[in-house]
Amino acid sequence: MTEEEDREKGEGEGNPAFPVVEREEDGALLLRGLPQGIAAVLLELPDILKQGEEEDLRSVLHSRVYPDEPEREEEWNKLMGGELFHLFADRARILGRDLEGMTIDSSPRRYRVRIPGKHLTAWISSLAAARLILAERFEVDEEAMRKERDFEEPGIQDLVIWRIDVLALIQEMLLLSGEAEGGE
Repeated sequence: MTEEEDREKGEGEGNPAFPVVEREEDGALLLRGLPQGIAAVLLELPDILKQGEEEDLRSVLHSRVYPDEPEREEEWNKLMGGELFHLFADRARILGRDLEGMTIDSSPRRYRVRIPGKHLTAWISSLAAARLILAERFEVDEEAMRKERDFEEPGIQDLVIWRIDVLALIQEMLLLSGEAEGGE
């Protein structure tokens, strides 16, 4: 097979068939070889994360600290609740700025995004939060995640589970790429 045929199939050194993460000299991560579908899901992340700011999803993002002590729970929420949402919003903004830099990779229909090393923790936590938000919003439970999906005529839940799977894949790739190096 020629190099041109490899590229058309999404293979070859310059255009991996599967997305890859490469560490750059300055510690940044380059997530490249992203097919259009995966790139589109990543570009949806800021909007998905905004859904997490809504009141009905607070319990998903922040579990109860003192479930058997309502007074202490209320006090903790007064002291820390706003801080946690501020931290969440900061991470979502970091991720959004990084995604603004998404560009076309070396081959058509493939994309890349550069993630500064100090943003890795924000990315990992944002990907995890987005998966929880989607699961809560569309009532995806463990049973739904295990069932076989219909890709011939997918329903809304099939498409949501696909997005959750994509986010899990990217999260795992970033986790495997190395240790998080602090936050911004």
